[in-house]
Amino acid sequence: MQSKQNFQHSSSLPSFSPLLDRRITRGRAASEPLNLFALGDEITSKNAKGQTVLFYAIRFGHKCFAKELIEKGCDPNEADAESHYPLHEAVDQSDAAMISLLHEHGARLDVKNMLGQTPLMRAVLFDDVPIMQVLLKAGADPYQKDISGQNIFEYAISTGRENTCLYLLENGYDTLTQDKLHLSHLQMSERSKGVLTSFTSLLTAIKKKKGKIHTKLTEKAQNVALLKINRKFARKNILKKKRAESSRYQDIKLPSFDIINIH
Repeated sequence: MQSKQNFQHSSSLPSFSPLLDRRITRGRAASEPLNLFALGDEITSKNAKGQTVLFYAIRFGHKCFAKELIEKGCDPNEADAESHYPLHEAVDQSDAAMISLLHEHGARLDVKNMLGQTPLMRAVLFDDVPIMQVLLKAGADPYQKDISGQNIFEYAISTGRENTCLYLLENGYDTLTQDKLHLSHLQMSERSKGVLTSFTSLLTAIKKKKGKIHTKLTEKAQNVALLKINRKFARKNILKKKRAESSRYQDIKLPSFDIINIH
């Protein structure tokens, strides 16, 4: 029977608050529990949130301790009371090394919390492209949907995650929106229509932004080069004009007037 220890705990990022700043997520524990390494063999102990010691090892970045816990029998696929899994915790901490460790020890990549969010969806909500790349490379399924029927691309669109949108577009994941865009016979809710509107405007803005930045940089470089050339020619023309005027004045001779004797 599992014992319940009163070791210090902190709540995980609530599933219903996916847009909280990551600094808040990382700062949700005031300090590291002093007795983290003194728990002995009570590796299956849980706090009031239903979290094992493995969550703490992940939260504070103790990779070696996390590995030891798993090897001693701590289950990397055991969720807390909110269906928040160790892999969700590693994603929330943006810890690529911990994600790899959990995956190597059998952690399932597509586990879902109480809102049906996979670790990959959490990475999208944080606009964390490097962590997305780690998960996708490990084999995470980008076609999973949450309980509302949204996939990762729709998450990125509806929350304005530009870096994620660009990454998904550039890597061929735009097909995730194919059903929404092409199957017009399906009756869509008002929220889905809003997502489509956001999708269109966001993609347009992103493409324009990339194009404008490149165009502006090119134009600026050309203008600077042209300005330098114009200044150079202007200086030469001024000097040439001054020399010509100086030479012309030197060639002018005073006219000689004969005195006419009228007497």
